[in-house]
Amino acid sequence: MTVRESPQKIMRSILGHIAAQGVDRYEKGAITEPLRDYFLDETLPLPTGFNIYYWVFPYKGQVLVRDCAFVDLRVKEPVAIWLAKFFPIAFMVTIDEPAGYSFNLPNLALWREYKIGDTVEIAVPLHSSIHQYWPEMPTETSVVVYGQEAIHARQLLRIQR
Repeated sequence: MTVRESPQKIMRSILGHIAAQGVDRYEKGAITEPLRDYFLDETLPLPTGFNIYYWVFPYKGQVLVRDCAFVDLRVKEPVAIWLAKFFPIAFMVTIDEPAGYSFNLPNLALWREYKIGDTVEIAVPLHSSIHQYWPEMPTETSVVVYGQEAIHARQLLRIQR
C-alpha cells in the first residue's frame, strides 16, 4: 500500500518524539546540534548520518528507546539506534550507520533533501514478517545494549478476580 505524505514532516515528528525522551536532558554534541538546527529551520534537509527505517507493527506493545547500540555480529561494528514502535508502524533511526549493515527495510531518509511541503507516495509494505521484539531482542546474529534512558512499555495483563 502507499500513502501520500510529506516525508520531511514524518521524519521531523519521529526524530523530535524520540529526541525529547528524558527529563531535563539536552546534550550538546555532534548528534544533537545538527538535529536542533534541523528542527528550528524547516528549510534544512535531514542531517547526514541519519537513516529512518520503518515497518508495519501489528502488535499491542509499545517501545520507545533512545541511546541503544545494535551490533550485527557479522559486521561487528555497533550502530547507534533510536526506536519508536507503536501500532500500526515502527521506526528505527540509525546514526552514522557503519558500512556492511543492510536492514532491508524502507528508509524515509531517501527523501532527506525534499522540502517540508513536498509530498510523495510512500510505500508501506504490508507483508512484513518482522518479529515483534526485533531489533531490541538479541538474535543469533545480533546483540543490543541499552542506555540508561531506554523505555519499554507493554500492556499489562488483567487479572480476573
